[in-house]
Amino acid sequence: MTRQRRRRWVRAVCLFASAVMAADVRKVTKTTQAPYPPFAMKMRVEGAVRLEAVVDPSGNVGEVKVVSGHPLLKAAAAESVKQWAFESAPGKTVEVVEIVFKIKN
Repeated sequence: MTRQRRRRWVRAVCLFASAVMAADVRKVTKTTQAPYPPFAMKMRVEGAVRLEAVVDPSGNVGEVKVVSGHPLLKAAAAESVKQWAFESAPGKTVEVVEIVFKIKN
């Protein structure tokens, strides 16, 4: 890697890090518990589902995108997050949410 390329890469990483650190996180004001999908429970599937929720200025969740998680758990997590509410803010934001599914013994 050339010196100039290395400098560009370091600058890009620094810009990304500063953008992440400056990002505002909106507080959740209302949540709903995601129902455990019956088939997933029968199969004893556990795990976390990570989602990105597009939140409008009034705090309502619009679009929800599943980033990662077990296929049997994704739909239940997404439907649950669509019912959440966040603090109001001047504009739309994308909030990263994680729903954890764990079978209680």
